[in-house]
Amino acid sequence: MQRMTPEEEPQWRAAIGKNADRYLGFFRRLSASGRRWSPGWNTAAFLHSTGWFCHRRMYGWALVNLLAPWLPILFLAASVRIFPHEYMNGLALALLAAYLAGVFILIPVFADSAYYRHLAKRMPHARPPSFWTHLGAAAFGLVWFVVVAATISPALLDHSPRAKMSEAILSASLMRTAVAEFHQEHRRWPAAAEAMKLANEPQSRVVQSVVWDPAQRAIVITMRDPFPGKRFALRAVEQQGGLSWKCGTIDIEKKHMPGSCRD
Repeated sequence: MQRMTPEEEPQWRAAIGKNADRYLGFFRRLSASGRRWSPGWNTAAFLHSTGWFCHRRMYGWALVNLLAPWLPILFLAASVRIFPHEYMNGLALALLAAYLAGVFILIPVFADSAYYRHLAKRMPHARPPSFWTHLGAAAFGLVWFVVVAATISPALLDHSPRAKMSEAILSASLMRTAVAEFHQEHRRWPAAAEAMKLANEPQSRVVQSVVWDPAQRAIVITMRDPFPGKRFALRAVEQQGGLSWKCGTIDIEKKHMPGSCRD
């Protein structure tokens, strides 16, 4: 990789254009160190790395950065068929943390080094940002915000129903504990009337009723809000050493259910 010499600084200054003094200070240190990469900080790359890459004519980096959010999404979609359901939340959080660390830590820290390497390969023919690169950066920024808004908005709009469904699951905890204790003590399932005596039905703004159905070995929760009259169930499963519960819908669309209640 070509190093920047004092005699070449005017060419580098012309190629950088605006904010040349700031970049040249970092470039001098990086060139003198002989290292390929060196940490620093670039606020513009932190605020919108895709737009900054495009503005600095680093179009390949801009395209990769624009597509980067979809890589973990596609990986998760493929992983659903491979990994057990209980591992998916942890995997999703790990991928999200890795993506955020890459975008908001690694890129701003090493953006100046990437820019130095980009210019060094093109000197003395490197060109400064122009009106068209400004326009491209704005276009990339617009596309990014549109994509993010289109992706996140449905999730935000759907947050309230999911939050209420989570509240409904918690409202059945008293009945679940009562049924489990009855089964452990009597080695049989309670009748519907027995279960109601064991657990007082909670008062809830989102739940209409919580009923033990002995035929299905399930606690059936009927919603009041946001899906009046719709139901989901906590089904008891006997296992060696105790009981486990599987949560799943009866007539509520799965997309409204929390991830832990889609069995």
